[in-house]
Amino acid sequence: MHLLLEHSISINNQSDNSNSFKAILEIEFIRSDNSVARVLLEHNPNLVTEISKNDLTPYEKDIRLEEKSISTSWLFFEEPKDNFESYRIEKYKIRIIDVQENEKQLEALFIKSIQV
Repeated sequence: MHLLLEHSISINNQSDNSNSFKAILEIEFIRSDNSVARVLLEHNPNLVTEISKNDLTPYEKDIRLEEKSISTSWLFFEEPKDNFESYRIEKYKIRIIDVQENEKQLEALFIKSIQV
């Protein structure tokens, strides 16, 4: 059993050239000994097929945007449910990284989750 995490996001390519991006979800959580840990999950567009009766359009795994363009779509991440049952999730951070390793981060207070 696992959780499907989804988030709608807009990505803006302000460059004069087309660019590729990858999306990573960083989950920061508190262990039972009060230490902080993080896990990184990659966006997986194939997870959309696990949602019945949906009309959501995910970003491709390799997100490509033309120059000076903006796109809004869905990101999907798979979180194994057992990994966090005894821990407190502190925050979610979505990281968008381009091919030159430039990075933008968005802290998400809420990410929709579906148990599948």
